[in-house]
Amino acid sequence: MKRFSIFFLLLFPMILCAEGEERDTLKIIYLDEVRVYSHKETMSQQIPISSTVLTPSTIHAAQMNSIRDLSVFVPNFFIPDYGSAMSSVPYIRGVGSRSSGQSMALYVDHVPYFEKSTFDFDFYDIRQIEILRGPQGTLYGRNALGGIVNMYTLSPFEYQGTRLSATGGSYGSAKIRAAHYDMINEKIGWSVSGYYNHTDGFFTNQYNHRSADDKSSAGGRARIEWLIRPNLHAQYIFNYDYVDQSAFPYGLYDPSTGKTLQPNYNDENRYSRSIATWIPVLT
Repeated sequence: MKRFSIFFLLLFPMILCAEGEERDTLKIIYLDEVRVYSHKETMSQQIPISSTVLTPSTIHAAQMNSIRDLSVFVPNFFIPDYGSAMSSVPYIRGVGSRSSGQSMALYVDHVPYFEKSTFDFDFYDIRQIEILRGPQGTLYGRNALGGIVNMYTLSPFEYQGTRLSATGGSYGSAKIRAAHYDMINEKIGWSVSGYYNHTDGFFTNQYNHRSADDKSSAGGRARIEWLIRPNLHAQYIFNYDYVDQSAFPYGLYDPSTGKTLQPNYNDENRYSRSIATWIPVLT
């Protein structure tokens, strides 16, 4: 009798659940891809690092167009917009240098960018972005006091075909992307890609009634890759980037009204930049 009472007490909640309200249905939630990374020093010692990895789906969904847009998604990472592509001052955990030198290192396909004024370029065909926060001088040298940003572009070993995109919008905005990836054989691949961006800007110089922040940028990348061995990869990359813009659309602030007036100056402010790099990379 005692055993029967215990059995009934255990079974009673199940009977109520079956006769009472309807049970919750099983919910399936699909999560984005999760990757775990570890960086190694000598003696094969693994070191934990505060990092953020952005996949192509995240970059596309967030409409990230330049390194400035990383400020929205990456903790303790900030690049203020001073009105020109030349003024790209990154701050990681509050560490940064506006006047001279750099505290963050940037690598694109293992190729270093040695001047922070070149950091602001348009993203296209980015496969992955990796941000490491904190000093990385042991692995990357003296310019990585605040951290490092590693960018990797799409490889013909991962994708073959042609990609085209064109968008337009208000204020004269236009974006064009084109890329082609192909394989010569199972160990050699090549790719060529390019882009063009333009915007008429949002501010008008009241002095000459011209745009105070129009911008045009264009660039291209050509690459040939050779898979020498499964763990030995060689590639030769040529990259070109061009920017031409009206810079620093500043207006006078009126403290009595709390409003900022439209730009009004008779001094031309423009910034033009051309960058060409060609380098062999062995990884």
